[in-house]
Amino acid sequence: MKNIVIFGDNDFGRLLKYYLDIDDEREVAAFTVNREYLKRDEFCGKPVVAFEELTEKYPASAYEILIAIGNSKMNQVRESIYKKCKEMGYTIASYIHSSCSIHSKDIGEGNILLENCLVYPFAKIGNGNLLWDHVLISHDCVVGDFNTFSSYADLCGYVKIGNNGYFGKHCILNDFMEVADYTLVGAAAYAKKNTKPYDVVVPARSVVLDGKNSTDLM
Repeated sequence: MKNIVIFGDNDFGRLLKYYLDIDDEREVAAFTVNREYLKRDEFCGKPVVAFEELTEKYPASAYEILIAIGNSKMNQVRESIYKKCKEMGYTIASYIHSSCSIHSKDIGEGNILLENCLVYPFAKIGNGNLLWDHVLISHDCVVGDFNTFSSYADLCGYVKIGNNGYFGKHCILNDFMEVADYTLVGAAAYAKKNTKPYDVVVPARSVVLDGKNSTDLM
């Protein structure tokens, strides 16, 4: 089992180090960032090294990389880093919190699943996806690569997700729908129909009732 270098000396990197420290046998050895973003020598008690020099100190034969990059530019930043790491020979580490219930073995590499995610039997998940807490992937769903699912996002059965999507908190995706690449589904939205690439699905906006006081209603 290889130890971990975290790509990203940011809040997400700090969070992932916390989880690895308390919930994983692998040790975080260092953080890395592109040289142009290297602003400090140490973060969370670990060295920070330029990515361009990583192989000299932390070779791919001994370390995996866990990518602490969120949904910037519809996950394209995370995808780009993933590909660069692969080109340098690194295995991309996954982290699945111990509280998750995973009933599928068809899950790729470089995925991060935080607390209490539920993946049903016969679901498939690709590479480089980020699932925040309490995400539900129902039976026979197919999830592509480099998607982000915010807390409590809910996929019903037989949903097919493309690549580079973003799914906001508490959104629901209806059974049997197909979600194209680069689809953005907003928080609390109910997506019922198939989407086209780059579609944006949002719920009706909440409004303040003019002329009404809370005491008039309750």
